[in-house]
Amino acid sequence: MTDFPTSKDNRVDNVDDAVADDINSLQDKVGIDSSAVTTTHDYKLSGATGSDKAVSLTGEETLTNKTLTAPKIDDIVAATVDHITLTPGASKLVKVAVLRQNDTTNAYNNNSVILTGWGFILGDTTSQMTEAITFGVTFSSAPLIVANGFGSKTGSDPSVIANLTDAANHHAAPEVPSTTGFNIRLSRISADGDAVTGFGNTVRYAYAWIAIGQLT
Repeated sequence: MTDFPTSKDNRVDNVDDAVADDINSLQDKVGIDSSAVTTTHDYKLSGATGSDKAVSLTGEETLTNKTLTAPKIDDIVAATVDHITLTPGASKLVKVAVLRQNDTTNAYNNNSVILTGWGFILGDTTSQMTEAITFGVTFSSAPLIVANGFGSKTGSDPSVIANLTDAANHHAAPEVPSTTGFNIRLSRISADGDAVTGFGNTVRYAYAWIAIGQLT
């Protein structure tokens, strides 16, 4: 009889004889090539092929094409001087923790995301114009929103940001923030910052915005 693999037999040369039980127990533990028995060494190391070796607990190894389920990571350090890229699933966002000051109270907000956008309004000869902006997601609470004038274009609609080649002689401010969107208000200003009358009715006045809030 053998106690292996629960414990070692500690047999002694020329004293104890190896029996079939010993050999069978060893083979059961190691396993045959391409073993399907999940308790064998061959099965557990089947992912290490060629010159690969098993991953250690504290050593430095390079892992490729691995899926980590609910990992807990203290630090992310770039292996080179390149950027660090975090790529979520399709139509998903990277959630981060941000420090947000609510009036004078600091709050660490986990699950925060950043949305950005731009758009334009065709001038209507008035001195102020508004437009409703709808987020592509629903925040847990109204996000922090920053907006500004973003150039203009005369004669036709801009299709890309690079089309906004004319001056941004207007001011943009977000209003009525909610979990699903906000209003943008454009106000006409002169070069020295004074309010003036009338948006030109052939000019497209652009705006840009950033919203930062929690998404759970």
